[in-house]
Amino acid sequence: MTRRFDPGGIGHPVNPWGRMLLLSLGLHTLGLALAVGLPRLVPRPAMSPVYVVDLVTLPGGPANV
Repeated sequence: MTRRFDPGGIGHPVNPWGRMLLLSLGLHTLGLALAVGLPRLVPRPAMSPVYVVDLVTLPGGPANV
């Protein structure tokens, strides 16, 4: 007697959490790489630097530690 082939019985992963964990880790890594790398790749307009000048100082100079 020949066994009948049932395609619905194969292909189910034994542990689906392993695949989900790997997919989640991959997507998080991709998102972090995009968040860090994408701003560096986007061209910025050529603007002059901004200088911060302290116009108010506390009396007595720096504190002695």
